[in-house]
Amino acid sequence: MSQGIIFDISEASIHDGPGLRTTVFMKGCPLRCRWCHSPEGQSPEPEMLQLPDGSQRLCGKVYQAEELAQYLRECAALTPEGGITFSGGEVLMQAGFVKDVLSRLPGIHKVVETSGAGKGQDLLDIAGMCDLIYFGLKVIAPADAMNFTGMSSEIILKNLHALDLESQTEYILRIPLIPGAIATEKNFKALMELTFGLKRLRAIEFLRANKLAPAKYTRCRRKFAPEFADCRTGDIPAFFTPEVPFSILD
Repeated sequence: MSQGIIFDISEASIHDGPGLRTTVFMKGCPLRCRWCHSPEGQSPEPEMLQLPDGSQRLCGKVYQAEELAQYLRECAALTPEGGITFSGGEVLMQAGFVKDVLSRLPGIHKVVETSGAGKGQDLLDIAGMCDLIYFGLKVIAPADAMNFTGMSSEIILKNLHALDLESQTEYILRIPLIPGAIATEKNFKALMELTFGLKRLRAIEFLRANKLAPAKYTRCRRKFAPEFADCRTGDIPAFFTPEVPFSILD
């Protein structure tokens, strides 16, 4: 049986899929987005967080696959109109564990949120085991992606196209409106051109910037210094007219 490391479980999520959901946040992410709203999810290992009152809290708990699956089955039984969502961090960093847990959740609506930063086959395998994928796309141009996220977008875009062509699972793009990095004229034009070539994209959901993010960096003993903008939410330009519906989540 596999095991994984989780940094949080939210039992009443309303923005992570249809209905009231239990969301599992996997620890570890290969990206280093300058605006990251969950810095405590970046390291793949458990770590101590410094709390405002001076105390410390361990962030990251090891679960066995069946242990987590049993807990999630109990949660799902209480919210039959909802389901289970796996988020991060980056789910693909613990793909084997996630697949193991997903296989133990029959009859439950399952959603996975991913940046696509991982092995393409893992993404396709996981997509085939769930009902919906939220694909967290960010910066399109490879050089700009490297600058703002610490990783080129080439693998991410390759995996997005593979998901579009080879999987039958519905997917939605989720994009944070970060001014100066993502919410730019250049990036919106690239995004619109990209979506014209996607055949099964259902919708685009834009996410507002998290004004509480800077406080999390202090707890992780890291510095929040995005350099390009503050925590304002960027605007969607008038010329952005993709062929799928789009909205800003509240």
